[in-house]
Amino acid sequence: MPVAQPVLASLATLRVIAQQSNPRLKVEVALSRNRLKIGKDPLALTVKSSHNGDVHLVLLGSDRKSFYLLFPNGLDSDSRIQANQRLSLPPSDWKLVAQGPAGIDQLLVLVLVLVSGTPRDRKALPASLPDAAAPFSFSLNDLPSRAALIDFFAGRGVTGGSESYGAKLLSIQETP
Repeated sequence: MPVAQPVLASLATLRVIAQQSNPRLKVEVALSRNRLKIGKDPLALTVKSSHNGDVHLVLLGSDRKSFYLLFPNGLDSDSRIQANQRLSLPPSDWKLVAQGPAGIDQLLVLVLVLVSGTPRDRKALPASLPDAAAPFSFSLNDLPSRAALIDFFAGRGVTGGSESYGAKLLSIQETP
């Protein structure tokens, strides 16, 4: 049986999560720029949701080795968004500067609409847990981690709330 190439499988993972989103939950995302210079330009975006919820940012880096949960993180755990209001990310007290290598990043922005108001349990991911020294959770790009990421957003990661979410998948180019 042929094995999927990690680059294709990892992008497919993000597409599966995005495709399982609820089309009635509208998520708008505006990037400050879709091309970032490595070591210089920070990632900045605004998110608007049709419903109250929690925002999660998942990045598949240009190296295709890992998935990163950029938000919420060890610096900022308040991921709530109010319906029809814009949320600017990251907030002014921390930055996400392009780290390279040159190539295309895939950023999945999810707004999880949880009936109980309970966010996803990050302990359900086979990833490093964030803290102030290492603020972003990450997991290696392998088959068990890809399956766990899908499950985190669309299944067993839900603790006491609705599985419903809205999502937007974006591409960002990192350049030297």
